[in-house]
Amino acid sequence: IDQPTAYKLYPGDNCIPLSSKKAWWRKRASFVDYHVWVTPYDENERFGSGNYPNQSQCDIGLLKYTEKDRSIVDKDIVLWYTFGVTHIPRQEDFPVMPVVICGFTLKPNGFFDINPASDIPKPIKKTNETCCKN
Repeated sequence: IDQPTAYKLYPGDNCIPLSSKKAWWRKRASFVDYHVWVTPYDENERFGSGNYPNQSQCDIGLLKYTEKDRSIVDKDIVLWYTFGVTHIPRQEDFPVMPVVICGFTLKPNGFFDINPASDIPKPIKKTNETCCKN
């Protein structure tokens, strides 16, 4: 009650890159340095990696978006959540890896004063009788 309407991020299993920050590919993928980034909405900022990460030679994407140091107060924001898997092989993974679970959940928060599922009509006795009497 009296809380802002929002979504809560519930992260799943996650990891950080095992490579050095000096690795060549990290120059094109600086978005993996942090799990959460927040920027004000900009229709031209569509990808955390930037528009053409495979063709770039330097940091693009979220690193450039956040360098602008724009305010997020009273703005529509974008939450960029970076998640991934570092696969440590085990015997069961050979010859076919069965499964890896990776993900997150966004849950609404503050949308209602009470649980809307609680606002249902009281049962009518006629419809509440058992169907298998006798």
